[in-house]
Amino acid sequence: MLRFTHCNKNILRCLKAALLVILLCLCCCFIFGCDSKETQSQNDVQEEQIQQEESQEEKASAQEQENDNEQVEQDRESNSPSKDTKEAKEAEPSHQKSTKIKVAITIDASAGGGSSSSYNVELEPNSNVYEALKATGVKVSGNSSYVRGINGLKEFDKGSTSGWIYEVNGSKPNVGCNAYKLSSGDKVIWRYVI
Repeated sequence: MLRFTHCNKNILRCLKAALLVILLCLCCCFIFGCDSKETQSQNDVQEEQIQQEESQEEKASAQEQENDNEQVEQDRESNSPSKDTKEAKEAEPSHQKSTKIKVAITIDASAGGGSSSSYNVELEPNSNVYEALKATGVKVSGNSSYVRGINGLKEFDKGSTSGWIYEVNGSKPNVGCNAYKLSSGDKVIWRYVI
């Protein structure tokens, strides 16, 4: 009889421990499940904001292009410049034409199954890394402070830690791509990491 009681106590202890573990697991699932839903909701809101910003940027770009086209038409319709205007343009120092900076851009998507492309762009002085990326003509999603995707390869496409980072002259700046000002000769690498 003593042996039977001893076994029952051990079984009860095991059952209590198992119930405690199950209860802890359920609590963790509930807590982390709620956080996951909140995070997904926040991601949905951020995605919507990014899409709205992209739409606004595209509209502004289209309007700018339309204005440029109108200006070109107006210039064509007007008479040729007067002799004084031609002389004034010729008298301008030639160094004003070469004030643009030259930057090399590499987009490396090989970690995400893509390819690597290189571009040489000319930019206005004090241009930033984001402006240099846009000058390459590649499709960029996100906004000027955070690039979510390049040429259709976006953050989280290859896992929860995947996304785009940039380097300038071999260093990883600790500022957003719209805050880093470039100089002529800089080499920028946009790299997809997993």
